[in-house]
Amino acid sequence: MRRHMERQDPPPLVRPLHAPARMSDANAVQGTSAATPVALPRINNLRRRVPCSETRLEEDVLAVILTSGDGTPLEALTHWRCMAALPFAGLYRSIDFALSNCTNSGIRRVGVATQYKAHSLIQHLRDGWSRLWPGSGESIELWPAQRCRNHDCYRGTADTAYQNIHVIREHAPTELLVLAGNHLCRMNYARLIDEHRRRNADVTLAYMELPLADAGQCGVLSTDTDHWVRTFVEKPLAAANGHDTAERALVSLGVYVFDTNSLIDLLRQDASDPGSWHDFGHDILPAALAAGLRVLGLPFRDAATDDAGYCRDVGTVDGYWLANMELLAERPRLDLHDPAWPIWTPLSQLPPARFSGRGVARESIVCAGCEIFGEVRHSVLSVGCEVGAHTVIEDSVILTNVRIGRGCRIRRAIVDAECAIPDGTVIDAESPLTPPSYVSPSGIVLFALPPAGESGDSARRQAP
Repeated sequence: MRRHMERQDPPPLVRPLHAPARMSDANAVQGTSAATPVALPRINNLRRRVPCSETRLEEDVLAVILTSGDGTPLEALTHWRCMAALPFAGLYRSIDFALSNCTNSGIRRVGVATQYKAHSLIQHLRDGWSRLWPGSGESIELWPAQRCRNHDCYRGTADTAYQNIHVIREHAPTELLVLAGNHLCRMNYARLIDEHRRRNADVTLAYMELPLADAGQCGVLSTDTDHWVRTFVEKPLAAANGHDTAERALVSLGVYVFDTNSLIDLLRQDASDPGSWHDFGHDILPAALAAGLRVLGLPFRDAATDDAGYCRDVGTVDGYWLANMELLAERPRLDLHDPAWPIWTPLSQLPPARFSGRGVARESIVCAGCEIFGEVRHSVLSVGCEVGAHTVIEDSVILTNVRIGRGCRIRRAIVDAECAIPDGTVIDAESPLTPPSYVSPSGIVLFALPPAGESGDSARRQAP
């Protein structure tokens, strides 16, 4: 990283992530809201604690975070936000994990590909992740879908990279790191890149061993004893080939390191194939193997503990609810309090949570700005929520700025942001619901407002 004393340019309006805060630039970003941008003054101390690469990742690697999915399996949770902007643990957004992993790994050039319902994601990046100085090689860029080469939008994950080949060439990275914006994990990408270079691989991917039934739509791979990938297929194809769904399989996490020149060749070939899905897992990885490229698979290890890694794809209502509930364990596998690998996010300027009357919370996460007059059991309450007297909330996830009246009963539910719940309301799997509220296959209730323009006050449709 270049030394600040060597810069000859005037002081920038936004400071680098590793620069100390100054009163004079606290409000320098034009248009920044009341949320305090992600504070990273501890980054130098962090770099001494966390084992990262000795090579120049900030100059040689470009990360691309894919956020363009429409999030259909999440039902109403993605009516006005993309999956990468989905709130998590009361305080974070899904994309904070990929961005924090990049920051902690020493990767400071990031492109965020946006397409579907990106407004709240863009606000979050502006308010919390804008303090990077391009002159030092640090940047977070937005790559919106554009009418490019006769296509109106990104046709798939690989097409996202293809439509931005000109941007990738401008950055001229040695490697391209491809990430998903909705995966919750702590991964040291520097280790992945170091091994990619040491083994002289063309492509490197991270994987976990899971029951085949849990693979979802992820790729399933096989490797030899030296971790070179020999086969790679999508999960439906693996099941069709006679695999027992109880079998354990090596499942790709959708985290890839590509040699940039090799990837550009693969993307150009894929773009000209009319039968392609233009997807990294479905098309690019099998094409790399067919072309004889060296594809390396590495087991995912937790960045802080080096244990077998924890990763959740919050792409379904059940998966999203479960990921939040797992945080409430006495020793959660995804420990957000572990200073060895912090997850960064903007800090809201709100008063601390307040418990009044008989208000109480047990085995729960209660964020700033909440006022609790009732009882909260084994639940996650996001910032700015209010729980009325004699109300009981159990095994539930309550998103931002929800107002819950007196005498309510909420169990095994997700309540979307900005909802106002009248006194005496019961929300559980047996309650009558109106669209877009929904009951998942495992009985989790999603309680949500209608999409914008269908009913109610349109000012309440801004996704927090």
